[in-house]
Amino acid sequence: MVFDPVSWNRRDITADAAAYAVNQPGGMVVIDWHSPPCNYDIGTSDFAEAIETPLATLTVDGQEVPIYAQGGGTPFYAETYYARSLGSSADIPENLKCICKIANDLPIAEGSHAGISARVWLVAHARYVAQFFREHGLDGEPIVLRPFHEHTGAWFWWGQPYWNCGALLGDDQAVTGPDAYRAAYRTFAEALLGEPGMENVIFAYSTDKLQKLSDGEVTPAEAKVRDPESLSRDMLRARLVEELTELGAAYVSPLQQVILDQSLAQGGAPSSEALQAYYLEAYPGDDLVDLLGIDLYYPYERAASSADLEDMKRMAGAVAEIGAAKGKPHALTETGTYRLHLLHRVSKLAAGGSLTLYPAEHVSRWHDTLFDQALKADFLASYGLGSASAVVLSPAEVAGLFPGAGQGALTEDWYNEHLLEIARGAGVSYVLTWQTYYDGSGFDDEPVYYYVPFPEHPEAENFRRFAQDPAVCFDAMACHP
Repeated sequence: MVFDPVSWNRRDITADAAAYAVNQPGGMVVIDWHSPPCNYDIGTSDFAEAIETPLATLTVDGQEVPIYAQGGGTPFYAETYYARSLGSSADIPENLKCICKIANDLPIAEGSHAGISARVWLVAHARYVAQFFREHGLDGEPIVLRPFHEHTGAWFWWGQPYWNCGALLGDDQAVTGPDAYRAAYRTFAEALLGEPGMENVIFAYSTDKLQKLSDGEVTPAEAKVRDPESLSRDMLRARLVEELTELGAAYVSPLQQVILDQSLAQGGAPSSEALQAYYLEAYPGDDLVDLLGIDLYYPYERAASSADLEDMKRMAGAVAEIGAAKGKPHALTETGTYRLHLLHRVSKLAAGGSLTLYPAEHVSRWHDTLFDQALKADFLASYGLGSASAVVLSPAEVAGLFPGAGQGALTEDWYNEHLLEIARGAGVSYVLTWQTYYDGSGFDDEPVYYYVPFPEHPEAENFRRFAQDPAVCFDAMACHP
């Protein structure tokens, strides 16, 4: 089971479900640490209504730290508070300095924890995790915990672009680059492991993709498939990182550049050695990492391709080689295809039918989050729109993107043709798909995402076939090497 992100006004329900799962034969619980950034303000955030008083107040190094939130909500995204162009380093939001302030033990400048050391703030949050586990009978349990995951991306405040601490803090002597990430990870892990009952926590180190997919071309029709929420966030992040780079304030990994150079020179196939070096760039150390992971999602816009499969196998294989060298288990710690909901909807279309992907109000909501006209124009252009209106695939576009549409159930068999091949080839210890949301009310009322087909889904039979493969096991107690 996976619980993430967690709305902490429902933390008792979450804890009960986790306790149930971990105590079942072969049960397993994975928890990601999704904290809002160090400068979050309880008075203005989405936590204010759910949690009006601290969940706890912990004393660390003589400083009292109120804990209002440990996960969930919107403030953990890197683009939060980014509502204007960065004209100078003075415009850089405080939330992008958190990883650097933790590594350099500097005070938080704003929010509910202003004046408190960012390192102390992090230690207090780690201790609260331990307290939460103990309060709910989860201490001593082998729960996989993933702090600071997917750090090779830009969507979390601990992401790679925000490691240029010399520039972000204005201090050439600051702990910076991968050392800053490593310091934050170690601070959190050491604080948690120092608490009673935490000796069985399994710490996972999980990156995102290590290379861009070589099959990167997207047609205008395919571009329409992209969820407006995801697109708007990606546009904000790309703009933010671009502006940080122009200011000389973004961290640019030289090892990532090696992969890009090799991909261009070798037709999208960087060496395993280059992938391994990049994977380990910010590795916090064998003493604090129990499990090696990588998160590999397939594209939103198009069906999975053979080139995607080779890219994914290459990345998973690189992690497998590291695991073998270090004697540590490795896993596909997140994966999935975003297309299951599309296949379900297209399978119900009549021949020659159009498909409304996103209603006008959903498009408008995310269009309005973009703070200037250039971003808004690019957002609309990606959908072929002149204004914020519904995104619709024409009958011709439906037929082109989904061969066989209008003729009944439509399948792509991602589980057998892709996931099984990746997992079996890399010899992973486990695979975790992302969350499935279903309350019985149906799947097509609004944009939704799920990663395991339900019984009436057109991919259900393929999933059953996947489940019956000798390499697949859903009950660890019954698994055999």
